[in-house]
Amino acid sequence: MDDWMAEAFAGETAQAGPGKTHDGMPITGYNRGEPIPNLSSIAQEGWREALRPLSPFTRRLAINSAPFKNIRDAMALVGELTVEDGPPAHRRPLGSPPRMPAGDPPPRGTSRQVNFRLGPGEYARLVQAAELYALRPSALARQLTVRGVDLALYEERRDR
Repeated sequence: MDDWMAEAFAGETAQAGPGKTHDGMPITGYNRGEPIPNLSSIAQEGWREALRPLSPFTRRLAINSAPFKNIRDAMALVGELTVEDGPPAHRRPLGSPPRMPAGDPPPRGTSRQVNFRLGPGEYARLVQAAELYALRPSALARQLTVRGVDLALYEERRDR
């Protein structure tokens, strides 16, 4: 791994070398693993597409690469995208937890066992969530795993 890439994934802002690209997009560097688009090398019509998937902070870093005469346009676009994103997750109202899927576990002998390890913090959060549903942590982990697999398969079919 290059030094600048190691630095980017360590959480720092890293500068890419001249002429660097990420998935065909010219970039100026990386911010916590996210590519920072080089707006001066991208047609202004393509800025929205380049900036949309990025975090708000990385978008603001990308403004620095915009041509001087178009900085206001870049700032306005970043503002529009921020409004489209909605309020930050920490400011969104908390709703009640979603309903858990109903049903008994499959009959003995027809099931497969899946094992995975959780870190101490992850397990503590699992126990806390299990208490909300009055379930054992292992029962909640099973339901969440099945639910996550169903969601992944649904999204894959939807994208086809």
